Amino acid sequence: MHRLLYASVPLFYSLGGLGQTPPNIRTLFDQLNKPTTTNAAAQKIRELAGQDSTTRDFIAQRLPSMIGKWPTGSTRQLPTIIWMNAVRLAGQLKVTRAIPALIQALLRRSIVGGYDYGVSDNYPSPSEGAKLRYDIVGRALADIGDPSVPAIADILSRGDVSMRKRAFFILANITSPVAEQAMRDHLPNESEPTIRKMIQQELHLPE
Repeated sequence: MHRLLYASVPLFYSLGGLGQTPPNIRTLFDQLNKPTTTNAAAQKIRELAGQDSTTRDFIAQRLPSMIGKWPTGSTRQLPTIIWMNAVRLAGQLKVTRAIPALIQALLRRSIVGGYDYGVSDNYPSPSEGAKLRYDIVGRALADIGDPSVPAIADILSRGDVSMRKRAFFILANITSPVAEQAMRDHLPNESEPTIRKMIQQELHLPE
């Protein structure tokens, strides 16, 4: 029995031990934070994190602080391309702990960029705008889904017209009963005719 126990120890360490982060994710995370390698690293991280919970947890713990570093060009902030990849990963991996940082980003000016890999960063058409293909913060919150709804519903009720429209599109892209109920609850209080009409159409209600 003792021989079996000791024989298993090298195997345990060769596999990295239970609960330890695979070395390759640390390398990829370093690459994510470099402008020249961030795009390729983001795609690889997405693939690995979708298959391995340890990798996903490692990345999920670090994305909120990355998103909180608003890209202003300051040396203390992230380059825009790295920041955008952090936002995309938060949505693609449904990182709920990133919601507060994403909401703060949503309340700032919009940064236009293709959310899906392979999508150009050209200015969106109205139909693409409605799908949030170029609103990476809005799309990330929509992809996270129902956990985002309370914060988005609050913006829908308190924001200015521009922010309320953006909040509507996020809820519409979540496409869940929880998101629909948030729009339904808000509808009687909506004073902007355009937003009111969009909500009615989304809920298939008479105008």
